[in-house]
Amino acid sequence: MNKIKILTMITDVNQFEPYVFQQNDIGIETQTFPQRILDDEYEDLISKFQNKLKEYKGLVSLHGSAFDLNPGSTDKKVIEVTRYRYLQSIEIAKKLGALYVVFHSQINPLLKVPRIRQMKLNNQIKFW
Repeated sequence: MNKIKILTMITDVNQFEPYVFQQNDIGIETQTFPQRILDDEYEDLISKFQNKLKEYKGLVSLHGSAFDLNPGSTDKKVIEVTRYRYLQSIEIAKKLGALYVVFHSQINPLLKVPRIRQMKLNNQIKFW
């Protein structure tokens, strides 16, 4: 039987108390690394999280970059930036020991033109 796991979102490393989460068997999904900081120095933030995670044995996941990215784009530059940001997210996840990285597909359900929907889907498949 599969075990259901509860995760809570962490947007600030200072709000993460490893003992409380571990005692209650609650996993975390950190959303502490948004794109707006990824062009700056963020290694200190990773270090702070790593220090807190030393005391934590629960499930860790990372919310990957999402805003303004589109793995189904037809624009090669958008694909290039999307791939770059997604790989940054994966590297951060490795440093934190995260088991999962959550990425949004960016598929727009309001897009109704079948040809365009199929093209976007094919681009998504090719990207991944």
